[in-house]
Amino acid sequence: MHLRGYDLKGLYSLEECCAKNLLGYYRAISIGPSHNYYFGRAEGDITTWVEYFTEGVAFAFEKVVSQMIASNEKGEKDHSELMRTLDPK
Repeated sequence: MHLRGYDLKGLYSLEECCAKNLLGYYRAISIGPSHNYYFGRAEGDITTWVEYFTEGVAFAFEKVVSQMIASNEKGEKDHSELMRTLDPK
């Protein structure tokens, strides 16, 4: 996603989510019994991976929101102008 410009410039980390739940990560990338690399892989059910990935994105963004709220409650400097320079993606 980062290579295609879909990121928040280091404000979140999907890797952190994966590291906290390695077993879930490995379960999500497993698409079933071992199969021939060239035949059958296009038909693999990736639902578990998509669910895991979207949950990870939600976790990461929720963490950003929590950090923003905590920062605001501490009276820290408003960085909204800087945030507006992020790519619209």
